[in-house]
Amino acid sequence: MTRISIALFYLFKGICLISLLTACQSDESNMNDWIRMNLKGPVKEITLQKYEHYQAFQANQIEQQYSTRFTKKGLITRVIQFGANHQKKWSNYHYSGDSLWIAEVLETSTNNYYPQNYWLYKLDARGAQRSIRSILLDSSINFHIDIENNATGLATQISYSLAKQAHLLPCKIVKIYDDKGCIKEELTYRLKNQTNDCDAYSIRSLFEVNEQKDITREQIFDNQGNLQKIVSYRYQYDKNENWVHKIKYIGDQSQGVETRKINYY
Repeated sequence: MTRISIALFYLFKGICLISLLTACQSDESNMNDWIRMNLKGPVKEITLQKYEHYQAFQANQIEQQYSTRFTKKGLITRVIQFGANHQKKWSNYHYSGDSLWIAEVLETSTNNYYPQNYWLYKLDARGAQRSIRSILLDSSINFHIDIENNATGLATQISYSLAKQAHLLPCKIVKIYDDKGCIKEELTYRLKNQTNDCDAYSIRSLFEVNEQKDITREQIFDNQGNLQKIVSYRYQYDKNENWVHKIKYIGDQSQGVETRKINYY
């Protein structure tokens, strides 16, 4: 697995696989990325900037920056990751029937373009994701994900297979929702040592959400049930109730700041 592929996996709660994640379910019969990302209103484009901590934010020391563009139907069409030395990594989204094909291209400072990896998503009739396949440049499979969804189209179980380096990935993730349709618990299972079976014990996260349906608190337990850390989030919102400023805390210490500039249709 390339370094880029590993980094993309760990953006699971960030950019590439963000559509698996949201704080609460929706009553919509058809899914789109506005719903999956808990966005309100006709969002056209989001520019996301990440800072390592609050002091870096005050000094405008941007760690990562992304731009995400949406159609008027709420589907992502492209994501740009801005890198060092004026490099950009484009993720271009192509929809066809029940499939979504994402092609990654690296743009250098000299305007040369180099293909990177690919993603193939399969969608059901509602637009909910039912599988994801990560494909390397040599056409080999990096890893595959099968997704079980609830009645509103959000993921309840995410199962990994065909991984080149399975020890770097979960075996399975289970999501549990409360009676209001908001995420309350997530269980992450690793592979057993030297077998292809999921461990019987999981890493467990418990969530609290606010009235805007964004996660405000996460308690993380190891696979022996011991509390490892408590993570909290504070937000500022725009007039459409989409967050534009987010601070992550572990205890009283800020561990990261994110800002979003949101343009609407």
